[in-house]
Amino acid sequence: MADGEKQTQEYKDSIEEELDSYQTDNVTRQSRIDQRQNGLTQTSERLDELHKKLAERQTDLNDLKTAIEKLDQQAAGLAKQRIATLQERGNLSIDQAKQQVLDQLKIALDREKDVELKYQDDEAQVNAPKMAKIMAVDAIQRAPLDIPREHIEHSIQISDVNTKQKLVGRESQNIRYIETLTGVDLVFDPDDPCLLHVVTQDPLRREVAKTTISNLLVTKQINTQSIEHQVDIAQQDLGNELRRTGEKVVGSLHIGWMHPDLLKIVGRLKYRTSYGQNVLNHSVEVADISGLLAAELGLDVKIAKRAGLLHDIGKAIDREVDGTTLNLGLRLPKLTTRIHKLLTPLLLTMGMSM
Repeated sequence: MADGEKQTQEYKDSIEEELDSYQTDNVTRQSRIDQRQNGLTQTSERLDELHKKLAERQTDLNDLKTAIEKLDQQAAGLAKQRIATLQERGNLSIDQAKQQVLDQLKIALDREKDVELKYQDDEAQVNAPKMAKIMAVDAIQRAPLDIPREHIEHSIQISDVNTKQKLVGRESQNIRYIETLTGVDLVFDPDDPCLLHVVTQDPLRREVAKTTISNLLVTKQINTQSIEHQVDIAQQDLGNELRRTGEKVVGSLHIGWMHPDLLKIVGRLKYRTSYGQNVLNHSVEVADISGLLAAELGLDVKIAKRAGLLHDIGKAIDREVDGTTLNLGLRLPKLTTRIHKLLTPLLLTMGMSM
């Protein structure tokens, strides 16, 4: 019992100490709560005071705004009165005054423009020949080097008399058959019996005939079937060559896409001459120089090259369609269908197709 009382007393003492500790904490917390309450009260008082001052300022601002609006109204009234006074004394309305100012400004600008244009025109007339020569010389120097013109031969040299006899055939049967298929005239040179001249005004027919005869002389198999076979091969090769030539030229000039039919017409210029000069070489040179001049002048280089290449395109069809080369070149887009109809029978006879 004594031990139990002792333990009870100890437990009671510990409980009392813990209660005292809780009581001390509660006092501390209450003190902090009171301090915070005092702080909130002071803050509320300051906010009330600030709100009061703001309300007073708002009132002052409203008064200032009202005064400013009155001043604006007075200023607007004075401006209208000033304008009315100016119109009354000057006998001139606002629109009339604006128009007078604009007219005077326009006259002054026109005068300055005329002076500037006259100065630029005089300077251009003085410097134009010199600048044109400089630009032309620079363009020509930067263009491809001049190469000897490509001659289109009109004759074929036969190696010996025996080969000539095989080519001619019995009673000239072979050579007349070649003339029939190719549409050319084959005439031997009176001074050189082994020199065969291809007589025609059509460069494409001449090329087919030359290729056919050259292939026959190489194979040395000259008969009706071989002649027909070689003519077909020559015609197909020529058609492919026209297309490849056009594609090569357009690709080298970098002028963009071009219609396939127009590519073949460009390729025909390879077999066309004018004043002894190959028209295709001439057109390529003109395209290069046109592109260089356009680059110097800040113009469209691609369009300039295209125009230079096609400036003589009418010469490729002037033997099939009536008209001057200039008019044919200008009408070429409209003549494409007509040219196709006119040339198709001829090319079918030659074994080619547009």
